[in-house]
Amino acid sequence: MKVTETVSLVGGGETETVFTDRMDCNIYLMRTGDFFVLIDSGGGMGADQVVDNIRGHGVDPARVEWLLLTHAHGDHAAGAAPLKQRLPNLKVAISAEAAGWLRSGDEKAINLDKGRATGMYPPEFQFLPCPVDVELQDNQELELGGRLFRVVATPGHCAGHMSFLVEDGGKLALFAGDAIFPEGKILLQNIGDCDLHQSLRSVERLAHLRPDHLFAGHRPPVVDEAAAHFKPATDRIEALVPPWNLF
Repeated sequence: MKVTETVSLVGGGETETVFTDRMDCNIYLMRTGDFFVLIDSGGGMGADQVVDNIRGHGVDPARVEWLLLTHAHGDHAAGAAPLKQRLPNLKVAISAEAAGWLRSGDEKAINLDKGRATGMYPPEFQFLPCPVDVELQDNQELELGGRLFRVVATPGHCAGHMSFLVEDGGKLALFAGDAIFPEGKILLQNIGDCDLHQSLRSVERLAHLRPDHLFAGHRPPVVDEAAAHFKPATDRIEALVPPWNLF
C-alpha cells in the first residue's frame, strides 16, 4: 500500500489492506535515491509475503539495502534474519543497547519467553540470530541515499527503543515504532524493561519534533497533521496521568 510518494506499507498483521502475518508490526519501505530502506522487519513468519509485496511495488529486492529496527521485540525484529536471507544486499541497524540481543537471538532479553508462555506469540515463533552492521546512538544521523535519518532515543516501551525522523517531500516523517501511536496512545506492558516515566519523556520529546507524518508500529499510518495526534497524550501527561494504553 502506497502511503506517500516515497513510503509504502509492505507488511503488517492488523489490516486486510496489507496483511503478511498476524505477528507482524507495520513494515515500511522508503525510497532513498537509488535504493530502498525498510523500517522494522515484522516477526519473520511472513517474510516471503513481505518480499512479494516489495516486488509488487515494482522494486527489485536487491535494491533494498537497509533495515532500520526501532526495537528488538519479536514482532518488530524477529524478521531481520529471514529478510537478510531473502534480500541479498540488506544491512541491519539497531540501537547499540539491543544489538547484542539481535546478534545472539536472545529471547529472554526481549521477553519473548514470557510472551510465548502467555500465548502472545505462537509456540513456533523464533527469534533467530542476525548480524548487525550498524549500532545506533541517540542523535546519530544516517545519510542513506541522500536522505538524512535522525536517530531519536525513545525508551519506555522497552529498552533500546529508537525512532527515526526523516524529510519526506518537504514534510517530516516520524517512524515511531511502539513509542507512540495514533490518537496519542502508548503501549505499556508488564515486562522488566518497560518504564512509564521513560515512556512519558519519550512522548514529550517526539511531540516537540512536530512531525507531519506519523508512521507507528501498529495502527494505520497518519499522513496529515500528525502533530495533532500527540496532543491527547501530552494533555494527559500535563494532567499528571499517563496517556491511554493501546490495548
